[in-house]
Amino acid sequence: MADYTIYRGFLYFDTSDIPENAVITSAVLSFKIHAEAANEGNGKVVVQNGQPNYPHSSMVVGDYNYTHYGNNGGQSVEINSLSNSEYNEITLNSNGRAWINKGGITKFCLRNSRDIDNITIAENNKVAIYGSEKGVGYRPKLEITYEY
Repeated sequence: MADYTIYRGFLYFDTSDIPENAVITSAVLSFKIHAEAANEGNGKVVVQNGQPNYPHSSMVVGDYNYTHYGNNGGQSVEINSLSNSEYNEITLNSNGRAWINKGGITKFCLRNSRDIDNITIAENNKVAIYGSEKGVGYRPKLEITYEY
């Protein structure tokens, strides 16, 4: 049996400026990637939720456990259709919008749909989602529209 690695990404956003009584009408997650996707059917990036407990503020090994995350807050097109040079977008659905922590920190888990469906991911299909640490031009963004 071949060994392979599954990468799971985690993004944190300061949403403390959103009033508690706000009604979120739309939210779009934008992110940059480095992907090597050699074939079709390599999955989609899916936004999942583990709040309030997961992931921790300072991540711990247990935060990578898939059982802490669930549901679908929105998903990308097939990974091999994502751009390596431009921002990619996921429009959050009603689940994803409900996970936005008004007056606090919002945390998302990003997983490959094949990981979620327990389907082996081919070794030559890799995707890295850049976090804030990569620098200003790579930082993930969460654009939220709300009314109150």
